Amino acid sequence: MTINVSLGKVQINPEAAFVFPQSRCCNCGTTSGISTQTQDTKVTRYFMLAGTELTFSLPLPVCSGCSKSLVRRVPTLFHKFLVLAAFTAAVFLLLIVALSQISSAVPVLTDHLFISSLGISLVLVFLLYWLRRPTGQQTSYYQPVRIRKLDREFVSGAVKKIGFAFTNPLYLKDFSQANTQALQAGRVSATKSS
Repeated sequence: MTINVSLGKVQINPEAAFVFPQSRCCNCGTTSGISTQTQDTKVTRYFMLAGTELTFSLPLPVCSGCSKSLVRRVPTLFHKFLVLAAFTAAVFLLLIVALSQISSAVPVLTDHLFISSLGISLVLVFLLYWLRRPTGQQTSYYQPVRIRKLDREFVSGAVKKIGFAFTNPLYLKDFSQANTQALQAGRVSATKSS
């Protein structure tokens, strides 16, 4: 059973306040055709069997070519494992159906059906994620600004410290210049995303 509870807006400590400069696209770095769009960035914290999820709506500058990247969340290792498991199950079932229709089945496939389906699935999943790479000047196929660190006050839930990771080094530089006080105070951190 799941219970969704809205906590409303989360306060940000004034010392941890930050701004996103609107000088260039946060993904490809172009300075023309920029508009401000919202990127919903989720931060999930787990506590034993349950967890909390915060959604930050970040107003980011983006060009029309990179706007779709704002809605693509970065897949975690667990998500990739689930995709691999789904592909393996589908290939396994397809091989069973295909081999039942063929009278002269390939012995390697029939003797090692699961291993064969896992191998084929690994190749398919690799190709799937290989095709999901940045195009042109983009630095990321997925969300270009990520939240890496989040420190909140216990009672009020206000954000005390926040750490961002940027895929575009030029936008990282712009962000650092626009938020020098918060960075120097240690309330905001900015790093290059891998």
